[in-house]
Formats: sequence, structure tokens, C-alpha cells
Amino acid sequence: MSFHENITFEKYHGAGNDFIFIAHDVLSSFSNLEDLKNFAFRFCNRNTGIGADGIVFYKFLSNTNSLNKIEILIINSDGSIPETCGNALRCLGLKLIKDEIWNGNILFPVNYIYPTCLENFSEVKFLQLTQPFAILKSAQFSNSNKVANVQVGMGKEQIVTETKFTKNNSIQIALEADPIFVQLANPHWVFLSQDFDKFSNKEFVQFGEFAQNSLRENVVNYSVPKANIGMLWQKPNNEYSLVVYERGAGLTQCCGSGGVAARIALEKLGKIEKNTELVSLKMPGGLIQISSQMSIPQFSEQRLLIGPAEFVYNGTI
Repeated sequence: MSFHENITFEKYHGAGNDFIFIAHDVLSSFSNLEDLKNFAFRFCNRNTGIGADGIVFYKFLSNTNSLNKIEILIINSDGSIPETCGNALRCLGLKLIKDEIWNGNILFPVNYIYPTCLENFSEVKFLQLTQPFAILKSAQFSNSNKVANVQVGMGKEQIVTETKFTKNNSIQIALEADPIFVQLANPHWVFLSQDFDKFSNKEFVQFGEFAQNSLRENVVNYSVPKANIGMLWQKPNNEYSLVVYERGAGLTQCCGSGGVAARIALEKLGKIEKNTELVSLKMPGGLIQISSQMSIPQFSEQRLLIGPAEFVYNGTI
């Protein structure tokens, strides 16, 4: 595919985690996975492309019950494919409002796109997950439809376990507890330490890379898959701050599924009560809230992710 074709796009961000939205028709131009990865890498490059943490390809649908649905495919900035992304889903909710497809008051299921260029590749394992993989629950939005506070049903945790290991000299921070591994649609490894409060961005990157690679290999013998690394600490006002080093995107301003995993980790460690309705997490790009497990009719148990989404601009490239 030529990168010089005129492609219409919109850009959104959720608490600083930014995404390029492109109609699904472009996917038919990719003959293989490598083409798709190269496309994402070039468009997401902040020096030579539009610049973003990822791309969301979308396709509007209607089922036999006349309930609007949508299919999407999320691609990280390095061309890898995440199973889900809470911030991208909040941005999707705002786009649907802006396009007058969703009024923000009814449940809106979100499914995966099944592009032919992903056939026979290991990264399509997420296609075996339950459809829909997420639910847009509700949204409050401005009259201009450029800003919204969106609630997304992120499913519920599949695995929650403590990662036990002895003191290791390679770990240069004082951990308050054993790290917690949380499997949502995507995997997260959450570390709790007050030392994170003094970290620079460079140190967050260094620890994220260390945890994803040498810590997994040398300390836990790959018992944890390559995961998003959550770095969590408590503030003096009893609130929590969180920074996430993501698979495929690196250090980001916000990670919605990482916020869900952090709340679950705090429950596992006994830091918060499981029945606490909402827990607020301060991330570099803004504040998000995560609910306790709740039942959504027709869609079973869910964790709600609540936070902002904002339209940035549109264009053609």
C-alpha cells in the first residue's frame, strides 16, 4: 500500500493517551501483518507522522434487533495488537456521540474487526475472546460534542495472583508487597512502592523495561507473560497515583485497563474494600475512576472505567 494515498482521519485523546481513528476500508489495502505494522509505525510517529499512541480502525454495523454496534481494531504505535484499550474505548464513545450514532444513554456493545491480513498469525489470539469485548455504558458530553466523560464496561478479571519472589539485588526499589498479576482481556503486572513518587520519566521507562524483560526472565522465570507494567503509589491524601509502561506504546499519559488492574491489585492486597463503589487514580494525563464489580444486564459482571475523552482535530494525509 502507498503511504501517499489520501486517508481521512480523526484524532482523539483520553487523559492524554491519544489515538488516530480511521475507517475500516483501509484495512483491505494490507496484504499481510507486516504492511499493517509499518502503517501504524509511520502514522503514529510523532516526528514524521500524525503522532499517537495507537490507531483505531472502525466499522459501523446494525444487528437484527436494530441495535447499533461497532467493530474496531486497535493497533499500538509499534504495530503490535493489544487485546483491549480503555482509553481508546472512551475516545470511541465520544466519536459515536459526535457522529450522532450514540446518545450516551443506552448500552452500546463493541466487537473486534476480523481483518484478513491477520489470518494465521499468533497475534490474533484475542479473536477467540468473548464478543462483545467491551460495552459503552453511558456518557456525559458538552454541547459541542468535543469533550465527554465516558463509562466503559471493561469485562472482569480472569486471573489475580501475587507474584512471590525473594529479595533480589536487581530490584532497586522498596516494594510494599509482592507484585500482583492481573489478567483482564490484556495482562497487567502491578507494583506498589512509595519510591515511585520520586521517579522521573526516565526512571519509569527504565523500571518498565526492566520488569517486562530481565525481571520476568531472571527472577520469576517467565511465570508472568509480557505485560503492561503498573507503577502504583499512595499519596498523602489517601489517593493513589499510577504510571503505566505499556506493551507496544511505552510510557503513556494514561492507561485505562491499567487503572482497572491497579484497583484490582489494591483489593487483592487489602488496601481498599472490594465493595468500595469507585476508586480514583491520578495518572500523568488526568484522573480516572474504576468501579467495583457490577452486573450490567445482558453483559454479566463488569468493571467500569470512567474518565474523559476529547476530540483533537481531523484531517487527510
